[in-house]
Amino acid sequence: MDTRLHRNDGNGSNPMTVAFSAAALARTCGLVLLFGLTACTGAPAATALQPDFELTTPAGVASVSVRQPLPAMTEAESTQLVMAGMEQATRGNVIVGRVASPYPSQRIVWHNNPSGSRDTSLLVVNVFDGANPYAYEQATITDNTPTAVITSDIASMSKRLLADIAAEASTPNRPSGNVLRNETNLIHLSRS
Repeated sequence: MDTRLHRNDGNGSNPMTVAFSAAALARTCGLVLLFGLTACTGAPAATALQPDFELTTPAGVASVSVRQPLPAMTEAESTQLVMAGMEQATRGNVIVGRVASPYPSQRIVWHNNPSGSRDTSLLVVNVFDGANPYAYEQATITDNTPTAVITSDIASMSKRLLADIAAEASTPNRPSGNVLRNETNLIHLSRS
């Protein structure tokens, strides 16, 4: 499926047509979404917010925050679900309790963003070193996706992120700001 954009060449008589594939358009929207979230979560005001809990990673301790609740859940329920999924992925590396200031420079931030489709959201997780993002994962979920499926998905996303964190930690000369993401890691969840 192609989406066509028509643009006038300036003299009013010869429109130019530019075709974009649906996949290219989706990738572009994904980048806009990532960098839109990055701008929000990399800001000094966002980095000063109290994290929900901490996690021991291959690069040290990271703070974990849930910025928007998951579909049909409260903030507390969403945080518990993210914590449970990350615990499944790390087996004992979740640090429960109030996070003391100063907060770790490494941050893992979860977002739930309603999509244009009815009853569908994009669950996005970003990893930051300071204000610089370097890894992310995303999954499409519906409002009626069972919590057990979401928890399992969070665990899968967390395992992949921990691999990215380990890669970042073992490559000290990598320029900051490189965003790691495997295009094959998109997960689409819905109730059958």
